[in-house]
Amino acid sequence: MGLNRRAFLQQVGLALLALGVSESTLMGWAGRYQQALAQPARRKLALLVGINEYPATVLEVSGTQPLGLRGTLMDVEMQRELLIHRFGFSASDIVLLTNAQATRTGIIDAFQHHLIDQAQPGDAVLFHFSGYGSQIRLADQPDVCRRSLVPVDGQLPTEKQPQIADLMEDSLHQLLRALNTSRVTTVLDVGYRELGQVRWGNLRSRSRPNAPTGQLDDATRQLWERLGQGADPSNSLGVILQASGENQIALEGEWPDFSAGIFTYALTQQLWESLPSIDLRVVMSRTGTTVQRWTGPDQQPQLQSQASSSMAMTPYGVPLKLTRPADGIVTDTMPADHRVKLWLGGLPPAVLAYLGDRSVFSWGDTDQAEATLATTLQIQSRQGLVAVGQPRTAEMSLPQVGERVYERVRVLPRQLDLVVALDKSLERIERVDATSALSGIPFVSSTVAGEQPADCLFGRLPAKARQLLASALPNFHETSDAMLSMAQGDSEADPAGGYGLFSPNRTLMPETLADHEEAVKTAVSRMTPYLQTLLAAKLLRLTDNQTASRVAVRASLEMVAPRERLLMQQQTVRSHPALPESRLARLMRDNGSAVALSADSRVRYRIDNFGQQPLYLTLMTIDSSGRAAVFSPGIFQARRGEEGLIIDTDTAAIPAGGNLVLPDANGNWGLPKSTAWVDTYLLLSVQPFRRTWERLWTLFEGSGDRRQLRSLEDPLTIARDILADLNAASQSQEEETSSSTPYRLNMDTWATLAFRYQVV
Repeated sequence: MGLNRRAFLQQVGLALLALGVSESTLMGWAGRYQQALAQPARRKLALLVGINEYPATVLEVSGTQPLGLRGTLMDVEMQRELLIHRFGFSASDIVLLTNAQATRTGIIDAFQHHLIDQAQPGDAVLFHFSGYGSQIRLADQPDVCRRSLVPVDGQLPTEKQPQIADLMEDSLHQLLRALNTSRVTTVLDVGYRELGQVRWGNLRSRSRPNAPTGQLDDATRQLWERLGQGADPSNSLGVILQASGENQIALEGEWPDFSAGIFTYALTQQLWESLPSIDLRVVMSRTGTTVQRWTGPDQQPQLQSQASSSMAMTPYGVPLKLTRPADGIVTDTMPADHRVKLWLGGLPPAVLAYLGDRSVFSWGDTDQAEATLATTLQIQSRQGLVAVGQPRTAEMSLPQVGERVYERVRVLPRQLDLVVALDKSLERIERVDATSALSGIPFVSSTVAGEQPADCLFGRLPAKARQLLASALPNFHETSDAMLSMAQGDSEADPAGGYGLFSPNRTLMPETLADHEEAVKTAVSRMTPYLQTLLAAKLLRLTDNQTASRVAVRASLEMVAPRERLLMQQQTVRSHPALPESRLARLMRDNGSAVALSADSRVRYRIDNFGQQPLYLTLMTIDSSGRAAVFSPGIFQARRGEEGLIIDTDTAAIPAGGNLVLPDANGNWGLPKSTAWVDTYLLLSVQPFRRTWERLWTLFEGSGDRRQLRSLEDPLTIARDILADLNAASQSQEEETSSSTPYRLNMDTWATLAFRYQVV
């Protein structure tokens, strides 16, 4: 049983006063929850904490490093909207503590009154914390590290005040055990690894830079003692979702005009996109895949569960409110302007960044049928995850608040750059030279690390780390330690050595690091092919529309050798008609784990077209070493004629209701050598890829079996051709466009399904 409100206030009153909390502040909290306690018990309760504005007394940083964070308030906002619109939480049952409100006492008090005092058996409870995490060393146990959450008043111990002011992990566990329900989820978007700095490549770390040493204060001890009296120590902690593992980093990223925790953003995206039957282990595994695409292998989200109920692996312990994924929700209407406000938390971040003033969304139940002018909105503006839209005709009525919205037309610029950040560890003259050299590449723009979102990082390693990282082969985890040595200014680190490309969090990109001293201009020239491949991958990712496409298609990744088995399936979820259940999927143990294949494996893809019109295919692969390959059936069904390329589109297509296996019985697709992972993009369109096929025919005419995957020296050109073909396929649905207007891709005309597997 949890402590009641009166007992709690009496028992911890002295501890609160010892923390410097006035009686008026305490009673203010009490008043805030007076009405909530008088209400009947609710079924879904949440406490969301986010801290950006940390004072200097909490952190010890050097030079011009930032003290605070940027993305925790967005984390809290994303969770709140997700809870209300996808999980059916009442807004009045969600309490937010941000910045100055999130003192240690404020968090404990809110946890007690909002969660412990109200939760009944069977209720769902969620606690979310975004901010700094920390390791703590106790003066009487210097060899033992404890973990803590850093509240806004978690000031560092001093000689005069040696007490630890953090919310200790043990304290959080005591609070969780005091809850009178087993349906408890804790989300912690914090890191604990001592890095010595806040900036990390082009991202920010959520670990307190340096682990303090001090003493437990009396308030913490009293809290443990008093909570222990009201809670069974054997009580479950429920489900705990951590941003990263024990010795890893947790990062926050930056997108155009907003920042967010990498983990929280990836997790909420997965929960917006998930079907009701999804298992939490699958959600977390897919979240981990997304996180690693953004950060490399250094951050791997963790799931810990002590819950034993049948709802334990149901996300947040609550069935999803919406039966099908949505890209957003209508949050407000403005009848005077005939406009609506949208929350677009389900839209992929890569697409959100390019949301144009001609992007189109539909609302209501049109996700399973063709949208009409009567149910579509055109976007006018966007700030962060909030957009303003207007019905496409003045006669249209406005949607209601709470209506689901779905992406219908995706707008992408024709000219997209690869953004390269210059590592701040470079000397000023090196950054000047790199800026000059990169400006000579027409598809690249550069920035200083930390100033804006970037696709990759240009920098160098210390010589002592160069030998370790020269190969950067699969699952190479020493990268972080080597970069940590450089980032902390290791006095023994020799800065000499060649330049390399890194992911935004400083994970080395394989085969980009030189093993010798070189000029910046030489290095940039050497890396240009790799930069082309990175931009090609960026363009292909922008076409990924598995959860938005209306094309009825399913694709399977299968192992052929050393034994046959189904590895992974991807399918559209808003298609019309809806896809039938997959019998093969029942044979696949979909626990969400990443697919890992040995280098001698052989694979194939099986594509099923459940729609009523033929589909045309182009397949591209890009691996971690920067190599690209392509396959498209249209080029081996083509021949040269007097008027150009002649393609038998009937034999080049996957017929309505039919399927295609790649490669066919005569094919044999192996895996790239010396690579960590492979991304495959299956692009299917209702119209032929004429421009792409023309280019591929020119490249490969007379050069072997066109049924094989063919290596590409210039994948960027092919990726641009693919976008042009998808745009052309959409023109029958939308108005004509010219070469100067953005791409406008209609969800009724194409589907891109993406696969990633590791090579070990």
